[in-house]
Amino acid sequence: MKRRVLLTLLMFVLPLAAQEAKQAEKPGVAPVRPKDWITSVVPVKRQDMSSFVQLVEPLGVEVNLSGAFQALIVTGPPDAVKAAEALITKYDVPPPPPPPPQRTRNIELTAYLVATLAQAAQQEAVPDEIAGVVKQLKSVFAYKSYRVLDTLFVRSRGGQAIEMSSIGSPPGPAGLPPHNTALYTLRLNALRLSEDEKGTTVRLERMRFGARIPFGTAPNFQFTESGFNADLDVREGQKIVVGKTGIGSSTEALILVVTAKVVE
Repeated sequence: MKRRVLLTLLMFVLPLAAQEAKQAEKPGVAPVRPKDWITSVVPVKRQDMSSFVQLVEPLGVEVNLSGAFQALIVTGPPDAVKAAEALITKYDVPPPPPPPPQRTRNIELTAYLVATLAQAAQQEAVPDEIAGVVKQLKSVFAYKSYRVLDTLFVRSRGGQAIEMSSIGSPPGPAGLPPHNTALYTLRLNALRLSEDEKGTTVRLERMRFGARIPFGTAPNFQFTESGFNADLDVREGQKIVVGKTGIGSSTEALILVVTAKVVE
């Protein structure tokens, strides 16, 4: 009798289990979940919501994406759902905004080449632009005479290499006929801009100044070469004494003064 009742129950249970299995396999049919499971809708800021799926699924929850509402639908045991919410909130940090496009700005660089003499000599008018600098130089060095041999000027975009040269009169007392011409060169790997609360700064990267000075009497001229290298920052509008170099005599020297200006 018991066997007959068992067989009768199996005849009803097995087809029912098969039917439920087929329904679970059909698309669009919601799976049967435990009654204590809860569902939480978690809004997110990040656009790549799919990255959160692999993050919280190991907690034992189901995750669905809602692009229309920019949210995650998390279903599972209450403790697991709460843990998933906390994890999503912790890592839901919006990516930083892209940097603003860099403006291409031009830089005007002016270099004044100043010659000095230990003895007093005929003075030439010093340009007003560097009169204050020459006054400061007189208070620092013992030279008696200062004159501007040349002014080098160039306009360039930030980040570009620069090379400029000038063929002019050599150092020496003003008013005397020059032995020959001198060659002055100024090279920079790049001019770069930076800004802070104090204003705009122009960085002169790997600046190299060189001078090729003739000496002797005609026609047996010889040449001496001197110069210096430097990296420095120049505030816009500020005039900087870059360096001083001797030119074959302790009584003479060349001093380079530079200033920079940013133009649109």
